[in-house]
Amino acid sequence: MKDVKYCLESFAFYDHVTIQEKLQAKAQEGWLVEKAGNFLWKYRRIEPKELHIAVIYVPNASEFDPVETEEQQMMEEFAKKDGWSLACRWGQMHIFYNEEEAPTPMETDTVTQVETIHRAMKKSMLPAYLFSFLLCIYELVCMIGDAKENPVKFFSTPHSLYSIPVYNLLLVATMIELTFYFLWYKKAKKLAKETGDFLGIHLNHKISFVFIALSILLILISFVSSGGTVVVAMIIWIMAMIINIAIVHTMKHWMKKQGIPRGINRFLSVFVSIVCVLSFLAIMVFLVVKYEIGDTRKVVGTYELYGRTHNIYNDPLPLEMEDIMEIDAQYSKEANGTQTIFVSQMEYKQDAIPVEGKSIPEFSYTITEIKVPFLYEVCKQSLLRERQDKIGDDYIFNNHYVPMDATIWRAKEAYQLHWSSHMLDVYLICWEDKIVEIEFDWQVTEEEIKKVVEILEKN
Repeated sequence: MKDVKYCLESFAFYDHVTIQEKLQAKAQEGWLVEKAGNFLWKYRRIEPKELHIAVIYVPNASEFDPVETEEQQMMEEFAKKDGWSLACRWGQMHIFYNEEEAPTPMETDTVTQVETIHRAMKKSMLPAYLFSFLLCIYELVCMIGDAKENPVKFFSTPHSLYSIPVYNLLLVATMIELTFYFLWYKKAKKLAKETGDFLGIHLNHKISFVFIALSILLILISFVSSGGTVVVAMIIWIMAMIINIAIVHTMKHWMKKQGIPRGINRFLSVFVSIVCVLSFLAIMVFLVVKYEIGDTRKVVGTYELYGRTHNIYNDPLPLEMEDIMEIDAQYSKEANGTQTIFVSQMEYKQDAIPVEGKSIPEFSYTITEIKVPFLYEVCKQSLLRERQDKIGDDYIFNNHYVPMDATIWRAKEAYQLHWSSHMLDVYLICWEDKIVEIEFDWQVTEEEIKKVVEILEKN
């Protein structure tokens, strides 16, 4: 039989009435709280008994205090005289228990009680809620900007697209907590002054947890949908955050035992946490880039060029050089892209493996499939804007698409790239539900274009 158990609890920090009732029920079952936290609470086994629980707030207390403050010491001394024993502390929250049948209440002035709770909230939870609220607003504004600047990338990337409901859910959860708290505080303060009664809290804290749980689920879905490198990066990042929390938590408690002042402890804990996050981020990027962790492309060989080793890939491509012309050459074939329920963007390229003294044609293309009609024009304009003229004080460097006859492409619209003073063999082709940008490094013929159309129009 275990003497210790851990439970997930969903208490609002200021909802001391609900906490007291829950802990009294736990004591009747034979469990006394030993450690409280944001989500996980620790209980130790006791003889089942009727206990009175009191949740008291000390606004000036801090989880970084090396020793109890004078206010805490005085409160605990007075509490002990009336039979109250300290069960645990959680920041400004102190939980006491009493085995007497009718113990003297630890707090009797409801006005003071309400103001004490408010002062504790201003020191702990309210800054966290406010930061969360502002962060969600900031992220949503940034995402709107990203969607306007590059809608193709935004709507084809699962992580970007799922971020919208994620931050909206977190924003709603934060607004529920903030709105309910301030409404409660206003009413509780008025009632305490007028009647001396304490206004109970009737917020079902699980509502906020449902929104948070849904946001976490969407984050996981977005990473899994991205696949490959993104999934690996997510796993590494989660492990890194767990290690970061463990390091900071251990260091914080060690400094408390060493008697290091609150301010220094808080500063060093935050500083070490930032250093750890930046270090883990650098390590993650290094592992992913250096060793291509999570890269789903299959390497079938390598070749040397200008002192560097290059990988050879053999990914399946919808259109290959061999479909356009008869050619005897070796190629590296790469396919990469992302997709969502709105837009799919796949990049393909067929690079020639160099042979000394021989010029080998190669090409690349991007297929953007727009799955919802209302995004078609937005995506088309975005792809056209990717080519921009460079304008200086006394010159204009051409780099833009020029409309051309789309008949040969059997398309709605077609564009050719005007670069510098030349028309390059780079085309943007607009079919019914997809847009293809294709770049040839040779002067493509009409017959070759017809072969390209035969394959890409159907795929």
